[in-house]
Amino acid sequence: MLSSIAERQGLDKAVLLEELVRRKDVLHWMRERNIRSYKNVAAIIAEYYARPKHIYEKIISGEELKVASSQELEGWSFRLFGGVAPSVLSRFTQLKGMLEKARIKIYAETYVSLMLLITVCTIPVSLIATTLFILYGSCLCYF
Repeated sequence: MLSSIAERQGLDKAVLLEELVRRKDVLHWMRERNIRSYKNVAAIIAEYYARPKHIYEKIISGEELKVASSQELEGWSFRLFGGVAPSVLSRFTQLKGMLEKARIKIYAETYVSLMLLITVCTIPVSLIATTLFILYGSCLCYF
């Protein structure tokens, strides 16, 4: 089963096993701290999906973990578009390398979900601007 998951995700089986160990550590950390509220568990898991290395490093080092609220942009974008990100990344295979080369410290899935959120938010502005140009464009040319 792990082999088929690794193949489908485009990962090496060893990388997948390492991820399973990290996820087990996160769950163990939550159990040690008696984090049982579904809201807190869901927030930590969502934060881990958005920034797995960052969250895991904080958990392992014993640092205080401040979980992002659902009002933060990364959290919202990942909750809305995180499921679409893998299919977008499968079409734009060079994106991960481009982010690394640019030293942008964000996971490609989170980056894609942020870009999709920004795109959706700017659609109304574009529509309004186009409508205004169509309606009043000839008048604006004389100013």
